[in-house]
Amino acid sequence: MTTDSSDIAAESVSARVQLQLQPRPNHPILYVEGLTQLLVGFPNSRVVFHSMAHREMNDSGTQEVRQIACELVMPTSSLVEMATNVIASLAANKSQLEAAQRDWLAKLNSLNASLSVAPEPDVKTPS
Repeated sequence: MTTDSSDIAAESVSARVQLQLQPRPNHPILYVEGLTQLLVGFPNSRVVFHSMAHREMNDSGTQEVRQIACELVMPTSSLVEMATNVIASLAANKSQLEAAQRDWLAKLNSLNASLSVAPEPDVKTPS
């Protein structure tokens, strides 16, 4: 996500401190699919995020192979503040999230309904 303005006004939920956020040029934007590991300590904590690389079939079933996307080390107090902010934001936007979910599912169902099933290919067995 990019912003047109160089300054973003933000307000900390827990401390209610006004701050000014200035994006660094070419700052990294990472996509992750999940959290693999959380090591909570003092004074810092480490969060390891992953993306799925692929799935493999083996004798015991399917194995999901994940790749570390990034590791985040931050003060534990900031991690707790971030978690609090995430929960507060989810609660505040619950109805919008539910509406977006319904819209997405309706579009997916519409696309699925418009698909035709391809006939099974003729498979010839070697003689």
